[in-house]
Amino acid sequence: MRGKPVVGAICGVIALSGVLGSSAAGTTAPVNPAPTEVAPLLSDTGVAAYAGVEVWSAYDPGKRSWHLVVRRNGKLSTPAIPTAKQPIEVDVGPNATHTPTLAYVNCTHNCHVVISGLDGSARQTVPGMATGPLNAY
Repeated sequence: MRGKPVVGAICGVIALSGVLGSSAAGTTAPVNPAPTEVAPLLSDTGVAAYAGVEVWSAYDPGKRSWHLVVRRNGKLSTPAIPTAKQPIEVDVGPNATHTPTLAYVNCTHNCHVVISGLDGSARQTVPGMATGPLNAY
């Protein structure tokens, strides 16, 4: 039985610290205990994971902005969503059809929660979630 990757931001890299699997005795043990570097990080950030998809906010020093990074099937991509001056709060989870979906905070004008596909498509603002600019708090 395949397990869920244990994902974390450690020492400036996104690292997979092993995949948990089940043994014949019914115990859970790491299948690959050695950490594997996935991507370098230039600042502290959290990593969200669901159904084999990992997502985090990454800083681009050349553009002096934050963007989202999605890792799926071992490949990194940047969804087509607006960049930000601060880390983007993001989560990944199932939509109504159990498809992995992003939920993130967009503060381009006023802050609001947005739901989108992993590539940033089919964006929908969550009603009733708008607030003032993030830096106003």
